[in-house]
Amino acid sequence: MSGTFRSGYIAIAGRPNAGKSTLLNNLMAHDLSVVTPKPQTTRQRILGICKLDPMEELPAGAQLLFIDTPGLHKASRALNRFLVDEALQGIEDADLVFYVLDGTKGVTSDDRFAFERLRRSGKPAFLLINKVDLIKQKDSLLPFLEEMSKEGLFLEIVPVSATKDRKLDKLKRLAALRLPEGEPFFPDDQITDRDQRFIAAEIIRGELFRKLGKEVPYSTAVEIEEYEETKKLDRIRAIIFVERDSQKKIVIGDGGSMIKEVGTRSRHTIEKLTGKKVFLDLNVKVLKDWTSDTRALKRLGYHH
Repeated sequence: MSGTFRSGYIAIAGRPNAGKSTLLNNLMAHDLSVVTPKPQTTRQRILGICKLDPMEELPAGAQLLFIDTPGLHKASRALNRFLVDEALQGIEDADLVFYVLDGTKGVTSDDRFAFERLRRSGKPAFLLINKVDLIKQKDSLLPFLEEMSKEGLFLEIVPVSATKDRKLDKLKRLAALRLPEGEPFFPDDQITDRDQRFIAAEIIRGELFRKLGKEVPYSTAVEIEEYEETKKLDRIRAIIFVERDSQKKIVIGDGGSMIKEVGTRSRHTIEKLTGKKVFLDLNVKVLKDWTSDTRALKRLGYHH
């Protein structure tokens, strides 16, 4: 047992909609990552900085740097290829990988694809079997755990419920013990490396995913044109990009009803985060076929 401080990066990986972002938020006890019922909500890596105080197993404490990554899947469009590259880069940058598996669906073809990429990376990994609270036949869990152990890919296999396990302390301790010895990378009071502009854009995009139908949210992107901070009021001007005129009409809604609701909900969430009043101005513009245009993707920040 070492008395040296431990610190390192932990990539949270898995196929779309496995519960990665929910897990990050509960590990951090902060809503850092957008969570919606739709798959492929997460588009860029988001870092959560978690401090562990000294304890018996870790006398000097630890700093865990959780990286929420987009879902691993077989991609075709330019945006989807970017998402997969983001996830794979997150794994390459990590000291440890949490692979999140949806326990209600078992191992899918996307999981097999991800297992192969993980095996190729050579990174140490934990398998987190998520949504165990939703598994109806509990007696099937033990054979499944045994099956997964035969993969020979995971240091630990941990059943979790990302929505119900609020502290996840044991998981954090197990992870910290696998991290390299070293000094903290960030100050104790910092919880992410993302700025307010990025977080505001993610909040708006999250509301679009929650309020719009099946396909339209995947054609939306948010760009913060202006973010002016004062002591009592933050002024934010943002553009919501869509790919077609028909999508613009849907985002605006009848008489502006949809854009007004998205704006109101986003403003309230940002106000809770900043502790200040927020003036939020949203505009909708068409950027034709941006999800397939590498130049448009670069403009919107989807590039390496």
